Amino acid sequence: MITASVSSPSCVLWRANVGRIHSKNCILVDGDRVFVGTCGHHWNIDDDEDGVNALDAMTGERIWFTPTRSDVNGICRAGQQLLCPTDRGDLFVIDSNLGRILSAFGLDSAVLSRPLVWQHDENTWDAVVVSASGRVYSLCSASSDIAMLATVGEPVRADLVAVSSETGRAFIVVTESGSVLRCVFGDGHLNSRMLCRITYPALVHSTGAGGVAAAAVLHAAPAIDGDRLYIGFCRDSYYPYAPLLCLDAVSGNEIWRASRLTQEYCGNCRVAPLVVGPYAVCA
Repeated sequence: MITASVSSPSCVLWRANVGRIHSKNCILVDGDRVFVGTCGHHWNIDDDEDGVNALDAMTGERIWFTPTRSDVNGICRAGQQLLCPTDRGDLFVIDSNLGRILSAFGLDSAVLSRPLVWQHDENTWDAVVVSASGRVYSLCSASSDIAMLATVGEPVRADLVAVSSETGRAFIVVTESGSVLRCVFGDGHLNSRMLCRITYPALVHSTGAGGVAAAAVLHAAPAIDGDRLYIGFCRDSYYPYAPLLCLDAVSGNEIWRASRLTQEYCGNCRVAPLVVGPYAVCA
């Protein structure tokens, strides 16, 4: 169910039933349309209502629906097309105006992260896509094919995030094994460099003291602010400090880590942090 409201939460403009929505499904507002990837009738089970909806942003009326027979994850805009990855490992290129499937590619595994697009003009773009197994693919508006560039060798769930670079199209990949990589894509090649592997001191629960370092699990994209990355992470239990740290986006050096709280314990961070003025916020 999608609900549209104005600033007051009690003022509902419209509601539209689009099927089940889960954490990796995506709502994309673009002009007078709202594009929604959905799980259909059942999460994690292929069914006829899996697909992409285009809704009128003012009324909620369905303009078109394109079935994909698999849960649709992080959709994104690429020129006049939508890039729509699925749990089954299909990547659909869909005409955003008509809902017509222009291309469909079968990747090696599910795609849980949102593709990253570099838009050159209204109709020309390049994109990279990372599968859940860690394979990196490229596609562009000028080609009807997709190419596998490399593999990061670890599972990936988080969205890709672009960073500034003078040598090519640069982006950050974080993995479920705790790795943070800086990648540069250009001339059909991908160069990747490990910035760091994020760990945390596992608690000895009988004493509350820190024990052997354990690898963090990274489910969410980092926030970018200038040359800094703000990364939220997951651990094996509740801890007396927030799951948030700050890295240098070029060197990977740790700048700071959230300090210990006096009384409260914190859970895990599975959504991207936010930078609001001088504050970094995680949930």
